[in-house]
Amino acid sequence: MEVLYTNNFDGCADYSAFYDNGFDAGPLLYREDAAASGFFHMHQNPLWAEEKPQIILFSDFLNWYEPVDYKATLDWLFYNKEISIGKKLGFPAAHTSFQVAETKIKTTYLTRMNETTFCHDVIVIASLLAHYGSHTIPVTEWYRFRTIRSVQNDLMGELEVSIYRPADNMKGWSLTDCLAPDFRYSDLEEGATELLRTYYDKALRYPCHVDTRELAYNMGYTVKDAFLSENSRFRARVLFEDSDIRVFNPDKGIMETRIFKEKTILVDPAANRGKNYDFTEDSIAHECNHIFWHQPCQKMQSVHRQRMEFAGLSCDLETILHEEGEREELRTIERQARAMTPRVRMPAAQTAILTQQYQQANDQRYYNHGMAVEKTISQVAAFFGTSKETTRNRQKELGNTAVNGVLVHCNGGYLPRHSWSGELRYNESYSIESDVLNALRANDPVLNVLLSHELFVYVDGFVCLNHPDYITFGKRGRSLTPGALKDVGRCCLKFTIHHEHEDNEFTYGVLNNIDKRGMASAELSQTAIDEVLQRAATRYDLPLKIREEFLFTIKKNMEIVGLTEGQLQEMSMIEENRFHKILRGAVKGVTVGEVVAIGLSLGMTPEEIIDLVDKSPAKWENCLYHEIIKVFIHEYYRETVHTFNLALIACNQPPLVDESLTFKRRPRKAKAASAEPALCAVCS
Repeated sequence: MEVLYTNNFDGCADYSAFYDNGFDAGPLLYREDAAASGFFHMHQNPLWAEEKPQIILFSDFLNWYEPVDYKATLDWLFYNKEISIGKKLGFPAAHTSFQVAETKIKTTYLTRMNETTFCHDVIVIASLLAHYGSHTIPVTEWYRFRTIRSVQNDLMGELEVSIYRPADNMKGWSLTDCLAPDFRYSDLEEGATELLRTYYDKALRYPCHVDTRELAYNMGYTVKDAFLSENSRFRARVLFEDSDIRVFNPDKGIMETRIFKEKTILVDPAANRGKNYDFTEDSIAHECNHIFWHQPCQKMQSVHRQRMEFAGLSCDLETILHEEGEREELRTIERQARAMTPRVRMPAAQTAILTQQYQQANDQRYYNHGMAVEKTISQVAAFFGTSKETTRNRQKELGNTAVNGVLVHCNGGYLPRHSWSGELRYNESYSIESDVLNALRANDPVLNVLLSHELFVYVDGFVCLNHPDYITFGKRGRSLTPGALKDVGRCCLKFTIHHEHEDNEFTYGVLNNIDKRGMASAELSQTAIDEVLQRAATRYDLPLKIREEFLFTIKKNMEIVGLTEGQLQEMSMIEENRFHKILRGAVKGVTVGEVVAIGLSLGMTPEEIIDLVDKSPAKWENCLYHEIIKVFIHEYYRETVHTFNLALIACNQPPLVDESLTFKRRPRKAKAASAEPALCAVCS
């Protein structure tokens, strides 16, 4: 097949078929030597003089550089009695000769064997004429042309021709025409596991931090720092062979050429230094994926460049790999390496085990589920050394729906923790970037009317129904109420996101994050508006809903810390009758001080205490007294209610609760005294 130029071949192949099939379309021309029949010379194709080099496919590689005449090859093998047929003809095979009338390629199989070797099978259907004496019988037989190709041998290999049998098919990952693994999305997990099993198997046995430099060392590669560009454009690059590389010299301020040995990963320290995160380990893992999966593709491009340079064409690697119109095949390779990077750094089984351990502990510590999930993500990210965004999306890939609504990045910042009821498909989003919303608003008259008349308003990254139940005003302007964040689907519009194209400059450490990848366009259907308006027309009694959530939070934390109602009443120093009415939801005028006292007694954190106030019927006022309480919450949240009261009294402020009423009942006819009697006077 591709080995037509071997010593044991007599050179009698008919190359006219190659010319007829457009063989001269490539950068090189093969012309028969006029003085030596059967020998061919290689020349530059003048049509390629001004052509821009491109990423080459394996099929083009064979057609341009290794043409095969399957008919001539089979004729030669039959002539030398090196091959036969699998059928019985009824007369002696030894006295039978075969002539190939026609060949037809049925299919081609490209199968990966390891990171440097793959199997190339071509299944050929041959129409034969069997001659025995004066008899001629037509016969059809299938043949397998197999070549084991290796990057160490410039993708060349010895040809084996045999009768086709399905049982002889090579086992392994199939390759695409660009010699990249033909991965489906569901295969990525197994692909990352295979890499770890081969070079870092301890990461599959127990949870551990995957040291990417150690991984590269196990693969036989050395990691070195080098400034790959002046503007920090490239984060890393892998070298499979000795190369002269242009790097930036910061001392001289110029680009200069340096020689680097083969099997080297170059990492740009400036390009990997992010504002809040160092991408170095992500970049090394990314290149390790290229080493394990994409060496044959790289070698094919390298051989192609050498042949192109022989033909007189200038080939610059950076031009080929980073030009604006790069081929889809190269984007496929980059997507595979990007997608497997978090899978290599956070193996599925070990990530699930670690997440479960952290989540169980955090569920006991935090009554707020969103806070517990966010804490778990932070802990898992710290353990594996990954970014929070990567960790969150990795959890989402593993089926952990609890991460939905936390660490959502929009408009350059994180949205408040939110959740929703009902199904939300991957291409749907309640949160939307402001610039995408503006573009959609310009093209959608219905949405424009809704926003112009402020029936809906843009708040915290959401387009929310303009109603006091869902929107509140504070120092920073509008924000969503806790009830709205509990179910944004009840009051916010849902959008369908369309990605018109994917940016080739990938944001490392982020996976399947529609906000970070950029939303090219969005769509709002009339159904989405009707659903929200219908829900708004049949709203629940939100104050009652808030009271139920407030009481549930208290009782849940009482279970966690193991307190009875009597013990909590004594610790909070609230009068007994009033305390029990609060727990039954029978008191409408619950004060901020009473809620803070309960939070302190339950051992809550400052964030949890403030959230408990937000869930209660009590409301923060824009006054000095409440501002002092907020300050003291962060300073005295580990202290008792009595200590907190002393601090307030020292600042000439009323205590949280009246301690004199703690252990005695009030007169039955007496009106309950307010826990904040001088609030207006003090604040005014």
